[in-house]
Order: sequence, then structure tokens, then C-alpha cells
Amino acid sequence: MSASLGEGVEKIRQAKTAIEEGQKTLARQLLREILIAENNNLAAWELLAQATKNDEERVYCLKRILDIRPNHPWAGEQLDQILSKPNTPPFFEESPSFQNSTINLRNPMKNPAPDAPAPLTPGPLPAAEEMPQEPRRRKRRRTPVVIPLAAALGLLCVVIWGYVFFFVKPPELNPSARQTLTAAFLHEVGCQVLIEQAMQAAGSSCNQIGPNSVCYGNFTLQAELAPEAQVQFSQRGDTIDIRYLQRLSASPLNTGNNEWGIAIFRVMANLPGSLPGEIVTLMVFGNTTLDNQSPNLQTFYFSSQLGQLVCEQVPFDGIMIDTPEGSGVRFNINGTELTLMGDASLTANPGGEMAVNLYSGSGVIVSNGQEQYFGAGQSVSVQLGGENGLQAISPPSAPVPLSPVELEIACTMSGQYCSQGEVTPVSEEEAQNNIFATLGITPTATPLISNTPSITPTPSRTATATSTPTVTRTPTRTGTRTITSTATRTRTPTRTSTGGTLTPSRTATPTQTPTPTATYTHTFTPITPSATATFTPSPSATVVATNTPTRTPSRTATSTSTTPACTTITGSLSMSTYDLVMVITNNSGGTITMDSLHIGWLDGPSQKLQSVVLNGTSLWSGNDNAAPSDLPSELAWSGTAADRQVLNGTPGTLTMTFFVVLPSGTNTVEIIFDNGCTIQGSQ
Repeated sequence: MSASLGEGVEKIRQAKTAIEEGQKTLARQLLREILIAENNNLAAWELLAQATKNDEERVYCLKRILDIRPNHPWAGEQLDQILSKPNTPPFFEESPSFQNSTINLRNPMKNPAPDAPAPLTPGPLPAAEEMPQEPRRRKRRRTPVVIPLAAALGLLCVVIWGYVFFFVKPPELNPSARQTLTAAFLHEVGCQVLIEQAMQAAGSSCNQIGPNSVCYGNFTLQAELAPEAQVQFSQRGDTIDIRYLQRLSASPLNTGNNEWGIAIFRVMANLPGSLPGEIVTLMVFGNTTLDNQSPNLQTFYFSSQLGQLVCEQVPFDGIMIDTPEGSGVRFNINGTELTLMGDASLTANPGGEMAVNLYSGSGVIVSNGQEQYFGAGQSVSVQLGGENGLQAISPPSAPVPLSPVELEIACTMSGQYCSQGEVTPVSEEEAQNNIFATLGITPTATPLISNTPSITPTPSRTATATSTPTVTRTPTRTGTRTITSTATRTRTPTRTSTGGTLTPSRTATPTQTPTPTATYTHTFTPITPSATATFTPSPSATVVATNTPTRTPSRTATSTSTTPACTTITGSLSMSTYDLVMVITNNSGGTITMDSLHIGWLDGPSQKLQSVVLNGTSLWSGNDNAAPSDLPSELAWSGTAADRQVLNGTPGTLTMTFFVVLPSGTNTVEIIFDNGCTIQGSQ
């Protein structure tokens, strides 16, 4: 807390004590000093309203309070009570010259009086020869009488106003109103002080934490750690790896015991287009509980209590997310998938709603199979329910504008977005285009995968061939695909052709004999010579007389492995919109290292494998647009072997992120470890 802020708070407390002891003159002096430095200090004007000596002063103070906070809880009521008195003068309402003037609180004698005439300025002196000759005995020059009269009149008005403002004793507020005034003021001052101290303490204690870590920012936090965590997390500045955190609860703001729980998380930005090493910051504050479901905080449940706070600077508890410009992050929160490219706040009321309030950038939330795009200046929500009251049970709502309450929390927690003017609006359509551009998605692309090559032998034929291949994969593979097509031509107006067998391939070499029969041979060699593929096509071909021949092969692939499975190492594969997530359980008694990884996915025109991450550490990143993906035979590991390790008794989360929404039922993952064990999963 800065020195000036501390001095101001201390003077406010002294002024409050002086008012309670009846020393209003001392209180007024202290409050004047505060208002000289900060004319919009609401707490000072609230106290000054109690230290006034007449209704004129009180009306002025109440109006200043309402100027600063139009929805003030008691100033409007007090003002109405004064103005409703019989024969009450209009006070300053008929003195625009006073209303528009600036009050000098340091020296009231310098304040302009209501309706005081402007001092007259003497005109130019006449020439010397025109000036009347004065007797020599009169040494002093005459002064125009109007100037001292005007000055005296103005001074008299100022003196009268100063006397009224500082020495005339007003009627006291009724005891209940005074008690309400004092209680509200003291609580507000306590909130301001505690918030300032907590934010500065959390910032200074946690400004050096690294990625995938959580820091104890301010008192009080209750944390449940993994059994193998040999670290401390109980004091301000304590930092642990996120994978050791299972559950965290922060205390609500309490001015009585100076508590306001704050925890700060740092996680890696994981959207395509994010620069390596970019960090996303999450601040959990107030009466909020978070259950971590993954080592890198990509999946978690959380709840925050609404309506529990009286402090106007913190109207609700929850989570603040700060995302670097041009970067992005994807979370699975309370059963929804949330993608953010901007700053946001989150709230989740058990059995009520989870709200996402976006202050900058773009976002998309997926819930109950439906997605909703939204931009800066908008808020979306989903209904929560289920056994724990925190599972999303409804599609996302349509975006609505941010409320003043949501702007207030952003202003308090981040120091920005304090008004609508500080938020650059982003429409729903713009948000969708921004998300698509970041994910490498072309909005007009068809998400379904088509495997239909077109061949045009002559302008008068259309050939359609179908086949059902069977693929058998071994640790090393080579493959040959052969397509043979035989057509018979006649010179009659009707042409027919019969097709032979077809095996899908990548290159075609047609061979024709002098007879009207055409033969096509297609040979394919896989890019990665690490497996042997055998195809058994079903000989079905149809040729009809149209202009564009089209081949539509349908393929069914099966995979086998000679690597033994181990009961002490298991894996569970799940799928979200863009991710395949394999949770690895290692109970082998030692550390295991991933030797190879096979990822099977449905190929398509826009689909790409974007990254492979284990426990928040990147194992590979890039653009692989040809399925399947194999590491390290096709794609090289990044980092060291230690990055691919799974500790004994510690779950490992392997996340494989794609560019386009994944269709279900087409994805397989197989991992082979250094001890010869293998785990497999399909979705």
C-alpha cells in the first residue's frame, strides 16, 4: 500500500473517531486535507456529511456523494428528507455561479461567494497632460472608490459563507441514520484497505512463478495436495507444481480478520498461433473452490458463491483469466469446453449458472453438444446441475452485454475495463472468424472427410469403383496398392465397360492395348516404411456413360500389435471437441518412459494434428495433415526422454490437439513404453 493511501486511510479513521467524540472541527480539518489531495474520495464526503453544521452544507455534501455514486444507499434518502422540510430554501439550486465554481478546501476564504460581482478592472490611465493638476501637498494618488468597495463586498460574502460553513451548528442526524452512515462507511473503508493490501501482496509474492504452477497469493487458502507432494503450501509466496494440487478453497473477503483468499495460477497457452512459452494467468479469489482434474489445469470444476459480499469493489467471487494478446487457451470447465483469446471472469453458482464474462478478444463455449461464439463486451452462461450441482446441463445462452457489476470486478482485479468505453466490442461473427483463423480452420470447409478421387479417361465415360481393404499393421510397414481396370469399347452408339479389381493407391499408370480394352495399374508406397499393409479389395466396378468418372473407395482398417500389455499400466482415452486425452495410470513400481506413440485419426482436407503434450510439457508440435501420426518414426520427439516419463503412482495426462473438430468412432491411440508394455484406447 502506498504511503499516500495509508496516510489518507489513517486520516479518515481519525476523522471518524473525532466525529464520534464530538470534535467536528478537527474532523472537518482532516477531511479537508484528504479532499484537497483527492476531491472524489467518497468516504471523505460521507464523513463530511456527518460533520456539517447546517442543512446547506449537508445538501452540498450529499450532492457530491451522489455525483460520485448515483446509486448510493443512503445519500439520496437523506437529501430527500432535507429538501422535503417545510419552507426549505432551495440552497444552491439557484446559485449556478456557486455550483460551477471550484471549492478551495485548503483555504475557504479564497472560495468565491455566491453571486459575487466580478472585480472591476481599471481602464487605461489618461495621458499626463490630460490629468488634473493636484496641489503639491497631496502626495498620494487617488484610488477609484468602486474598486475597494467591490473587493470589500466580495470579501464580506466570502467571510459570511466561511462562517456559515464552519461555525454554524446544524441539527444533528437522527441516531439510526448516523449509525447506518457510520457502519456503511467503515465497512467500505475496510474493503478498500484490504483489497489494496491483498492485491499488492499477491502481486509481489507471485510475480516470479513459472509455467504450470500455482502460488499462494493472500490469506487464507485451504489446499489438498497429492500424497507424493513433498512441498509446503500454507504461506504467502508458497509455490507448487499444478499436478500436485487436487483441491483448493479460498476464503471470502472478511474485513474483521483481514482475510481474502487469492491464488494465482500460470498455465501454458495451448492454442495454435500462441508463441512458445506464452503464459496464461488465472486468479482465484474469494469464496471459490476449485477441483483440479488434470496435471496442467486444462480440466477442472469450480464453484463460487454469489451474493455473499457487501463490499462494492468486489461484487462477486470467482476466477479472473488474463490471456496475452494474440494468444489463447482451451479449458474443460464444469463439463464445458471453453476457448478464450482474451481476458475474462468466471463465476459458477452450484445448481445455478456458470457465467463467462469477456472483456477483450474472442471466445467460444461448447456445452451439451452446442457451441456459442461471443466477443469482448459480452457474457454467456450455462445451467449447472447434476450430482455435484456443477455439471453443465444446458446449451450455452445467447450473448448478452456486460453489466456494471461485471465491469466493477474487472476494474478492481485488473485495473482496467472500468467502463464500457474501455472495452473494444467484438461481435459474435467477428469472434467466430477470429477463432477460426487461430485454429487454422477455413469457414467454408466441409468438416466431413471425403475419400473420393476422380478420374476422367474419356469425355464419354464415368467409372465408379468400390473396394473394402483390410489393413494389418506391424512395427515396420511397407505397402503396395494395385488398381486394375479393364474397359471394352465398341463403336456402336452405346458404350459399356467392365471394371476389374481395385485397390486404393496414390499414383495411377494407365496401360491400353490396341483393342478397345483399357487396363489401369495403381501402385502405392507408404511414406513411412515402418509397417506392412495388405489390402483385400472387393471387386465391384460400374461404368456408366457420363463425363466425369468418380471413384469412392471405402476403407476399414484394423490394428494389431505384438507388444505385450501390462496390467500395472493402464490408460483411459476420452475425447473433447478438438482433443484426444489419454490418462495414463502407472502402478508398475517405477518410472516408465514413452518409447513410441501411434495416433489414428480420420484424414480430411482441413484436419491436422497440432500438438502432443504430456503433463503440460510439449512432446511435439507442428502440422501433420496425413493420418496416422507416429512418433518417433514419422514425427520426431521434442525435448528429452525425461519429458516423456510417467512417475509411479502419479497419473500422466497425454493431450493430442487437432485443428478441426474430431468425429467420434474414428480415433485410436497406442503407446509403447520402455519396459515393453503397451496401452491402447479408441474413441
